[in-house]
Amino acid sequence: MMGLDLDGASAELARRDLLTFCKRIDPKYDVTLKHVVFLADLLSRIESGEFGKEKCIVTIMPRAGKSKLLSRFSSWWLGRNEGKSLLLLSASQSLSVRNSRWIRDDVMSPRYPWKVSIDEDASSILSWRTSTGNEVRAFSVNSILTGQAAHFILADDVQADGMTGQTRDSLEDWMRAVLETRREPGAPMVLLQNRWSTDDIVRVLPMAQTEKTGR
Repeated sequence: MMGLDLDGASAELARRDLLTFCKRIDPKYDVTLKHVVFLADLLSRIESGEFGKEKCIVTIMPRAGKSKLLSRFSSWWLGRNEGKSLLLLSASQSLSVRNSRWIRDDVMSPRYPWKVSIDEDASSILSWRTSTGNEVRAFSVNSILTGQAAHFILADDVQADGMTGQTRDSLEDWMRAVLETRREPGAPMVLLQNRWSTDDIVRVLPMAQTEKTGR
């Protein structure tokens, strides 16, 4: 009798389910935390189109591991959406580099459940492509955005501090006038943001909002 292909079965489950994917990439990752389950379910519904809205803001407490989960979602999304482009946005270039590196490390991991490699001709940490035609570009806020429009935009804590009213307004203007132009028609945009005040970027952007504050 032929033996069971347990790794093949595990890979197939990881391709279907985000939390299973997270656990496959990092067996130590705790997928039982309530806020992790909440956020993974939300991101999965956005990816599948079940959420029903193109734009979403999620507010969540600091140091909840949201950036790591967002990077895992990004690498999972790439595997499930061949040939599509992902735009990553962070408050600073150092965070953009970190988040893009996390995603690329996942894609290059032997645990990654899709057969894919990084295109050597486009392998900058801030702008890289895969052998399946995906493109990943990472920027900091107020950057000049280059390249083609994105099929998914993920923004992680674009407001890094309390900001003055003027600098907050400048960020809002940039997101409306510049970032919006980089979206393919109907492309989802998700912002994960820590709240700084009742007058922060979360309040002024016209996006569907949801909140997760407890573990």
